[in-house]
Amino acid sequence: MFRRILTNALVALLAVALAGTATATAAKLITGKQIKDGTITTKDLSKGTRAALAKAGRTGAAGGSGAAGGSGAAGAQGSNGLAGGAGAKGDTGAPGAKGDTGAPGAKGDTGAPGAKGDAGAPADTSQLATKAELAEAAQLADKKFSTPTDLNRAVRWATIAADGTNGEGTATGSTRGQTGEYTVTFGSPVKPGCGISATVQRPGSSGAIPAPSMVVTGLQFAGTSTLFVRTFDKDGVAADRPFTVVVTC
Repeated sequence: MFRRILTNALVALLAVALAGTATATAAKLITGKQIKDGTITTKDLSKGTRAALAKAGRTGAAGGSGAAGGSGAAGAQGSNGLAGGAGAKGDTGAPGAKGDTGAPGAKGDTGAPGAKGDAGAPADTSQLATKAELAEAAQLADKKFSTPTDLNRAVRWATIAADGTNGEGTATGSTRGQTGEYTVTFGSPVKPGCGISATVQRPGSSGAIPAPSMVVTGLQFAGTSTLFVRTFDKDGVAADRPFTVVVTC
């Protein structure tokens, strides 16, 4: 607006200048080319023009917001902040997978020899067969039996039920004591050199077949006609079982 007022003033000033010139120069047009820059001042203007210039123009309406400028360049990285306080303890994690078995360790050094043990008690030889008994047993083993009496004298046997009852065979008696403990008696002494064997088996041809078991036997005393027999289950626990015992001399 100020520029418009200034232009009007200049036009008025030129009009005045034209009016004051001679008739001969009135026809000559004065333009901005004939006016030197910076030579016209406010005192060259009329009072009305100066008054108009003195009045400030009203402030125009605010212009619209301009388009957003582009993002500026990233600033330099700031310095590290102070370290934070320690956080609360986390929960215990799940156990990890079992690791592979390690390699065997090196073989250790051989230990020092142990102290010598005490001497054992002397063996009980009271039940060992005498030389005469061993000789007699050897003769019986080599003897050819010609009669049933000779055979019965050399081979004796018995079948015993689990309750200790004497069944078939040449035994003259049998007993059952505690669980799995039996005695079997024959009519003549059993020499120490005779062979004795026992087998857990079903007595007779009927009845249930016994479960897997173990049996041990031997002379009750040297020169006696009574044998002892012990029966066990498969785990070595004393148990009543039927069995057959055979003595061969």
